[in-house]
Amino acid sequence: MRRFLPLLFLSAVVSLAVGFAIGVSYNSSRLKEQPVRADFKPSLPDAGIAPVKVYFSHDEKIANRLKEAISQAKSTIDIAIFDMDSEPIAWALCAKKENVKIRIVMDRRQSGQSDSQYRFLKANRLMVRRIGGKKGGIMHNKMAIFDDNLVMTGSYNFTGGAEENNYENAIFIIDKKIVRQYQEVFETLWNKAKE
Repeated sequence: MRRFLPLLFLSAVVSLAVGFAIGVSYNSSRLKEQPVRADFKPSLPDAGIAPVKVYFSHDEKIANRLKEAISQAKSTIDIAIFDMDSEPIAWALCAKKENVKIRIVMDRRQSGQSDSQYRFLKANRLMVRRIGGKKGGIMHNKMAIFDDNLVMTGSYNFTGGAEENNYENAIFIIDKKIVRQYQEVFETLWNKAKE
């Protein structure tokens, strides 16, 4: 049970964030009465900032937060992502491949789409594998783990549509226990996936 407590905490945070987003859109008249502080500027978490930061695509460019995390990585980046068609994110990963060990697991079917960055990443010699879901399903995770210290998760795929058209969220978490749980799931996917 102790092993699942951090995930329960994360689920509660996600539920609150989604509930807040739904509440804001549902109660737009209240939003006018209580405006968001003008000086609120979210930033990528570090050791001196709160261990959880939540971003919404309609408020701020999540891709910028993700590219910052990629550029700041020192040793490892592990990604399990359903869909990636974002060229800027693919280029950011390629720029780090000489100094950082990067492993990416993508959904088998989605990575076969013409706009997927799968072929580009493979051509640039990144370690990329593909996997489907159980019983013909899909690999629908959206997570990135940086230096065994920071995890990004949420609804956000690494796509232009997620950035420009959809209402998406991304949560950046600094918590060793939670990061370890995500890392275990990633290792399982990586070991089951095929090139």
